[in-house]
Amino acid sequence: RGLSRGDGSRRISLILQVNMAAYTACSKLKFRGKNIARRKRVAALAPLHLFRDWPDSELDFLCHWMRDSSAAAGAEVYAEGTTSEFVYFLTQGEVALQTAHPEVDDVT
Repeated sequence: RGLSRGDGSRRISLILQVNMAAYTACSKLKFRGKNIARRKRVAALAPLHLFRDWPDSELDFLCHWMRDSSAAAGAEVYAEGTTSEFVYFLTQGEVALQTAHPEVDDVT
């Protein structure tokens, strides 16, 4: 009867097939650096209170979408009153949070 796509049609979708051993060998080479970086992110986030109860598989999935970034001393990551498109997790170093007080003109 053939293979159906689930939408009721009888048209066959193209399915690409590769031997699992070949795929595994190639993917280890291609994604080796990314996997190492992701494992480092998982190791950095796992001890944080927010992620302490997360299964490794879910933390690994989150870390897949993360990108490493750094900021020089004194650099502004984002400014008060602006909306950030990102959530930041500090894994090394320190940050200073500066907010303007409504009754004070100059805050240092």
